Amino acid sequence: MESLFAQSEPQVPLVGIARLAAQGEAISEGHKVDYIALENRSLLAAEWTETQTGREAKFYRLTQKGKAQLEEETASWRRLTGAVGLILRMTAGGAE
Repeated sequence: MESLFAQSEPQVPLVGIARLAAQGEAISEGHKVDYIALENRSLLAAEWTETQTGREAKFYRLTQKGKAQLEEETASWRRLTGAVGLILRMTAGGAE
């Protein structure tokens, strides 16, 4: 799978989108392009639903492909932060 950050289209980390989708939060106008791009890549699915106020709203959820991508991105982030932590520990140990 390709990383979300290797794409040429506008990007928002999938982790942030997953959090918003899970909480059912509204998205800002500025992020709509990002959501549509992820929907076009089958990482998000959208559904129009009537809200309590009677207005139609578009709700997003992660697809299976999106969940797999999220797991991959999370694992990659953990590897990166682990490597940085190791370097910092080695540097701090050598500075003493």
